[in-house]
Amino acid sequence: MVRRTTVRRPAPAAEEPEEDDTGYDEDAESVVRPGWEGYRTTKQKSGYGAEFLRLDDSGEQTLIRFLEPGPFASFRQHWIDRSSGKRSWVCIEDDCPLCSAGDTPGFRIAFNVLVLSDGKPQNKVWEVGPRVAEQLEAKAKDKRTGPLDRADIYWAVSRTGKKSKTAYSIDPVKERDLEEDWEIAPLDEKTIKIYTNKMYEPSVIKVPTVKQLKEIAAEMMDEVFEDEDDDE
Repeated sequence: MVRRTTVRRPAPAAEEPEEDDTGYDEDAESVVRPGWEGYRTTKQKSGYGAEFLRLDDSGEQTLIRFLEPGPFASFRQHWIDRSSGKRSWVCIEDDCPLCSAGDTPGFRIAFNVLVLSDGKPQNKVWEVGPRVAEQLEAKAKDKRTGPLDRADIYWAVSRTGKKSKTAYSIDPVKERDLEEDWEIAPLDEKTIKIYTNKMYEPSVIKVPTVKQLKEIAAEMMDEVFEDEDDDE
């Protein structure tokens, strides 16, 4: 009896995919980042833990430096009364459920700043309304103080009053006066670059989903109907 032997030909080697097939770019910044610095970078890009500059109404000045010439985000914002207090919601503008429910959004503008008067410099977001933004735009256009992030100018900012009586003071501080007036040494270019690399991006401004806004709008309408029933 003749034993048959099956000889299998080796499969042809698979062709290596071209770069376009993988979509991988070795030169691009990795989305997986090592170490604590990588953690902080990912945290900022994700919008979690953004530090905001909060000025109380005492009039005490805070020394800041703008990290870029203009705002990094401008948006409209709703303030809605909830059982736990007022809460803000970014307006999605087109077909916004909160606008349809009758609420008129305000206008907010966000700047990347470095706070210098609280010890170690800190990256923060300074979110302001249109009146303050107009002041800043005027100073940015002024040849004596603009652009906002010019190397030889820092800023002393403060707030007084509450609600409709709130007023902001925004005064330029020349670099040469820092040590005498603030006991702070001017930042060198290398240090400034470190903090500009940590600037916040528009993703820190969280935009709600249509579903979330519809739920809030429905709650608003329910409260209106309840109030009407109580008046009858």
